Amino acid sequence: MFLSFKNFINCLFILLQFHLVPKYFLKLIMGKKIFKKKNFFLFEEKNKNFEVIDPQINFDEINLICRGKSFNKYKNEINFELPTFFVNYYFKDKTDIDEIIYEKDNFFGITADFKAKKKMKKNFKKTILILNGYEKNKKKTFSYWEGQNEIDQELMIDKDISDNAKNIFQKLNNSKLLINFHNDEEQLDLGSALCVLVFLAKISKKINVYGYDHYLKSEIAEMNYIKLMYSIFSETSKINPKPVKQSFIKSIINYYFIEYYENLENVNINSYLKNLRRHKYLIKLINKVFINPY
Repeated sequence: MFLSFKNFINCLFILLQFHLVPKYFLKLIMGKKIFKKKNFFLFEEKNKNFEVIDPQINFDEINLICRGKSFNKYKNEINFELPTFFVNYYFKDKTDIDEIIYEKDNFFGITADFKAKKKMKKNFKKTILILNGYEKNKKKTFSYWEGQNEIDQELMIDKDISDNAKNIFQKLNNSKLLINFHNDEEQLDLGSALCVLVFLAKISKKINVYGYDHYLKSEIAEMNYIKLMYSIFSETSKINPKPVKQSFIKSIINYYFIEYYENLENVNINSYLKNLRRHKYLIKLINKVFINPY
């Protein structure tokens, strides 16, 4: 995971700052540009941090399936008759997944990354793109990629796809998610899983979440604190040599929100992140990082 001695030292330094000065952590690691306002980052009322712009559809109950290994633990419990959304379901190698998921009428791919969408369309023609955005001076700006409006033209005349599935796709594709703590200078890498969970939770009466592990290989609730700190950098690997500071911040912001969503009555979390709240000390530190830091 650490890949080099330099990365190992960087990880230790990040952990030292996180534990000793959590309120200053973001400014030390990311710099002042991350703050939309002075001394402000996230709304303490977590639901205010995201806003779906002009939603076109609402669901009674849906499934959200991510690529984590815990999917295999829960897959026999999943009601696949529900509308089911697969996040970033593409794989570089078939050995990355125990079984290939084939598209059905009620199955949809979904992502917040256009590059991922292009890869996913090999398995899921109906791959939905969520456009993240920020607001500055009352003007909202959302992600835009060349080709995003043309890539699905053949889908809408595909006779193998039902009118109902096309209708759902049209109402969801290129939907806009405003991230109220982002600005025009600095935007955190949140990951598609978090963005999609936030989006779908806001338009669904109930959402069942599977495989949302955020690169963990085992249950977070059963980890001791040292193993947890080691696992928090798990996104950095030989395949994905992401800088360790970005891996760490992405992990803790995902933990910050997953702990919130697990406590909502309409969100049913089934993943290795389940029962994250048992790590009370970690949650306390993460809250200090994101709520009213200096």
